[in-house]
Formats: sequence, C-alpha cells, structure tokens
Amino acid sequence: MIATFFCAVIGILTTGVSVVYGAAPDIGFRVQAILPENQKQQDASWFDVDLKSGERQKFTMQITNTMDTDITVYCAPTIAQTNQSGQVQYDTITSARDSTLKIDFTKIGPKKIQFKVPAKKTIAIDQQLQIPQTEFDGVIYGAFTFFSPDVDRKQQESTKGEVSFENSFHITVPAVINVNDYQQVSPNLKLDRVTPISIEAQPAVRARIHNIAPQVIAGRQMVCDARVYFRGSKKVLFRNKTTQMNFAPNSVIDYPISWGDSRMQPGEYTLRAKVTTGGGAGPSWNLVRNFTISGDQARKLNGQLTSRPDYSWLIIFLVLAAVLLIITIVAWAYRTGKHSANKRT
Repeated sequence: MIATFFCAVIGILTTGVSVVYGAAPDIGFRVQAILPENQKQQDASWFDVDLKSGERQKFTMQITNTMDTDITVYCAPTIAQTNQSGQVQYDTITSARDSTLKIDFTKIGPKKIQFKVPAKKTIAIDQQLQIPQTEFDGVIYGAFTFFSPDVDRKQQESTKGEVSFENSFHITVPAVINVNDYQQVSPNLKLDRVTPISIEAQPAVRARIHNIAPQVIAGRQMVCDARVYFRGSKKVLFRNKTTQMNFAPNSVIDYPISWGDSRMQPGEYTLRAKVTTGGGAGPSWNLVRNFTISGDQARKLNGQLTSRPDYSWLIIFLVLAAVLLIITIVAWAYRTGKHSANKRT
C-alpha cells in the first residue's frame, strides 16, 4: 500500500497531461483540383505531371463557397519548403528563395489572382505555366494557396470571447512538375552550419541541413540521427533522432538538438548527422560539421533556462513518512504478538 501510494504521487508530479477539445471547423470554402489528362496519379487531390522544356500546362481548380454570403478569394502561387520536423510545407508566401533553386514555380506563369465566389456557388479558375527552354532535369515543387479575408473575418467573429489564436484560414493545392529526365537526379544533402539557439528557453543548436538538388525525398522514408560531441571525443553529449521525414527539393531543414535542462558550456564541438532513406536501402549521408560556442553565447542561452518546480522536499517528506509508517506497523505487530504470547502463558 505504501509503495503504491508513493508511486502514484510521484507519477502525478512528473507526468504532463495535455487535453485538446474541439473539431476542425468548416472554414467557409472548398477547393478541388480538376486533374488534367496527363496527370500521373489519377486518385490524387494535387497535380502531378511530366513536362519537357518549353511545354505549357494549364491547371484548373474549382472553388465552392459554403457560406451564405459572397466572398472574395485570393489564389497565390507558393514554393515548397521543409520545416524542422521534415514535413513539406507549401503555404508560406515569401520572397525568400534558396540559392540553389534554378526554376522558381512562382516565376514560370502562375499569378496571384483575386476573384469573387457567390454564396453557395462553385466557380472554376485556371492557372498556367511554361517550362523554360533549358537543359534542366529535376522536379519543381510548388502550390496554389487559396485564402479569403472574408472567411478569416467571419471565423474571428465566430470565436469572439473564446481562447484561440488569430489565424489565416487557407487551402493549398500542391503541384509537382517532373521535368525532362528527372528520374536521373538524386537528392544531395549538405550540412551548411551549426548555430547555438534557444528552444523553449533551453539551450540548443540548430543544424542547417541543405538539399541542394532538384529532387525530393518523399514517402516519409527519411531518418535523421544527429549527435553532438566535444571535438575529438567519442562520447555523445546530446542527440536528436527523427523518423518519417520528407525533404523538398532545393530547401533546408533547420534541425534542432536541445541541451534540455543542462547548461551550455563554451568550447569546441562536432556535430555528426547520419541521414538514411528507404530503411537504409536508399541514399544515405554522413554529415559532419565542427562548430564553436563562445562564452558570450553560452551565458546568453543559459540565462534563459527556466527553473522547474523543485519537488525534492516533498519526496523527502514522503520517504520519511513511509519509513515512519513502516516502523509504526512493525512496532504494532511486535507489541500485538508479544501481548498474545503473554496471554497464552
């Protein structure tokens, strides 16, 4: 009983519970890709076509307004990027481009357009692109991102008084363009740099892993195992391993390795990242980069460390209470046994 009580209390103190309530709302409009005749995957909800240099392609999409009022909708072309968890994202509208990107999806025809959709109606829009006359071989990853200020406004009005994040509701329709002899191109990963950073008020480093080739790692088949050492040492100090990753062409992953509650020490370090694909049967990379953490960087990041609640006093109290209870039970059992023995004699 004592052991069970003790373990239960410790479990309550050290276990974090997160409960999420709610369901995904109807954002007010829907988008459907009308797949072209040269579509490779006929059961897909995105575009996937093979094109040669100089060829044109038209993409048609239907937009349905599910609201009772007319809405204005924007369609903006975007490029594919990769987040730190290894998931390909298409919904970031930015002018920043990777230095290795040779053909920008947003520069070969797709335009940002604005249109109205009547209440409870469906309309179709077209976007067109043309592959430049080039000897480029590889894949181009982009998307058509749809958003509506009217829908955003309506959603924010419906959540007044509730605890929520301000959001821009959007829908993306990815477009994969396979150009020329794209199958002959393989991903090519490099480790650009390692930078000390803070993650949730804890010291960490960020390894910028770079796919410099116009080819994707898809199918959640990529695994990254990154380890930090003191330079010249074989002892692993910190480690982060992530599975089921993807990697968009000509993009970067800012991969984090946290120090946790440990204080960061200035000095010379080495980061080694083992990246595998296809369960080890596909291409793999051993990425190595030396880096230095200065005293100023360590002090700044250590100063952001958050203190966790100290339950040591409660643990000591529980241990002492348990010991006292055991002594009491033993003493009671001894006295009871001695009293029974005296009665028999």
